[in-house]
Amino acid sequence: LAEWAPLTEEKDYQDLVARYRLFPTYTDQIVTVMRTAVSKGLTNHEASMKGVVGACRAHLEGKLEETAFYKPFLTVQEVVGQEAGARLQGAAKEAIQEGVRSGFRQLGDFLEQEYLPACRKEIAATRLPGGQELYKACLRFHTSTAMTAQQIHDKGLEEVARIEDEMRLIVSSLGLQCSLPEFILQLREDPANFFSSAEELLAAFDTVIRQKTEPQITKIFSRAPTGLLEITSTPQADYP
Repeated sequence: LAEWAPLTEEKDYQDLVARYRLFPTYTDQIVTVMRTAVSKGLTNHEASMKGVVGACRAHLEGKLEETAFYKPFLTVQEVVGQEAGARLQGAAKEAIQEGVRSGFRQLGDFLEQEYLPACRKEIAATRLPGGQELYKACLRFHTSTAMTAQQIHDKGLEEVARIEDEMRLIVSSLGLQCSLPEFILQLREDPANFFSSAEELLAAFDTVIRQKTEPQITKIFSRAPTGLLEITSTPQADYP
């Protein structure tokens, strides 16, 4: 909400405040869906929910001005001016308190009191209602085969063994006297295997995509995309 919305004019900030105010409606919907899931036995397994309540509670702590949700409003006056900026800052604080924090409080309470106690103890999807058929459908979807789960598992073990044999040949060809785990650790820690700068990393991406990947596209697709692909850095790993 706060980081991915482009804020270039006063209406953009007003829209963001409006979304903050509507956050409890969104959490109401989440709770309704998850409560229905509990009634049908279609919950996540408990391991996947570790830390979720804490993440919700974290948004209830500290000063409003120090939250991630208020961050866009720290510089709002530079965009819309002093008077409008001050007005939007006040609206943002109210919306964060009454909207965002209210929603996270509701979600955290529901998860802690109702959802977590109902979570499955078993990880397997086959333990869900109709889970056996669900798992078979997932296998067909993800593998495009009619192989059984055991056949796929066995195939995976064969592939791991084949790849490890090839890796041992590489270790031997390099004249090294070490185990495969030791060799992998060396690769992981060798400074020669790291880029020395962000610019070097981006240049390597450019080489891989422009010179190696793009020329292959028309070999497997009838036509190539006409849009240009921009390669740039991002402030965080999961940035859009």
